[in-house]
Amino acid sequence: HPAVRADAGKRALMRGPLVYCLEGVDNEGDLFDLVIDAESEPELHFDPLFGANTVTLRASAAAKIADAPLYSTDDLPRKETKATFIPYYAFANRGETDMAVWVRTK
Repeated sequence: HPAVRADAGKRALMRGPLVYCLEGVDNEGDLFDLVIDAESEPELHFDPLFGANTVTLRASAAAKIADAPLYSTDDLPRKETKATFIPYYAFANRGETDMAVWVRTK
């Protein structure tokens, strides 16, 4: 909803009725600095780790390079990567880690 300012410029991925999320276990760096390419179609992958027919999604993304300066007026340097999304119902099954449903888009 447009009134939710914290989610402005972000998207959540869904497949059918399932909402997907990012989990730190699957993705390097800070999940909240990850930017996915809204124009590309996520790839579907079957992952038996979560059940026989569980589908994960991999989307083209850009991650902030860890050694970027803290204060800068320049765009943050980023590297291309793949972001792995798992079904929301499956998160927190592999230990404590960051989780995000809403992700920034470019």
